[in-house]
Amino acid sequence: MKKRVLTIVLALVMLLATVAIIPVSAATPETPEVLGASIRIEGTQGLRFVGKIKKADYSLTFGESANFGILLIPESKVEAGTIIDAATPGVAKVPAKILLNPTTVANLGIDYDSNYYYFTAVQTGIPAEYYGTNMIARVYIWNGGESYAYSALQLKRSVKYVADAVVAAGGEIPAGITKALSDYDAVGADILVDGSKFGLMVDPATIALDKYYI
Repeated sequence: MKKRVLTIVLALVMLLATVAIIPVSAATPETPEVLGASIRIEGTQGLRFVGKIKKADYSLTFGESANFGILLIPESKVEAGTIIDAATPGVAKVPAKILLNPTTVANLGIDYDSNYYYFTAVQTGIPAEYYGTNMIARVYIWNGGESYAYSALQLKRSVKYVADAVVAAGGEIPAGITKALSDYDAVGADILVDGSKFGLMVDPATIALDKYYI
C-alpha cells in the first residue's frame, strides 16, 4: 500500500512540475481603428479622420517623434481594392503629434474610453472640385525598421460623402453642409481629380472643433 501511495504522489509532483513550465501565451493586441471622418462647416474645407489605439497593447512614442498615426492617400492614386500600407507609393504618413483629450473626443460625438488614445489626421485646403474625391485612411504603428502594425480596416471618405450622410441623418443641417454640397454641384462633377494638389496639415490642435461636423 505504501508503495502505491508513493507512486501516486510522485506522479502528481511530476504532473505539477510539467504544468508549471508551460509558457503562458500573451494576449493578442487589440487592432487599432479608424473611427470616422468629419468636415468643416465654415472656412476653407477640410476632411478629418479619427484614429483609436488601446493604450496597454502597443509601445508608442509621442510628440514630434510619434511612431503612430494615420496613413492618407487619394483613392485615385491606387488601384481599386488596394489595401494601403507604409510602402504604398505616394502615401502620406501623418504622425499623431497631439492626442485628443476627453472633451475633444466627446465633441466629435465619440464615446471616450480612458483605456484608449485618440488622434487625428487632417486634410485641409480642399477646393470644391475635389469634394467628391475619396481619401483612404488607415491607422499605422511603426515598430522600427520595416515592422508596422495597422488597423484591420481602412476608411474611404470624401467631403461630399460626409455631407450627404449628415443630410440623410435628418434634423437640423448646418449651413456649411448645404454650402459644401451646392458648391460641389456647381463645379465638381466634371473635374478630373488630382489628389496630389491637396496639402496635408498634421497639427489638429490648430483646428477649431466647432467648425467641424461628424
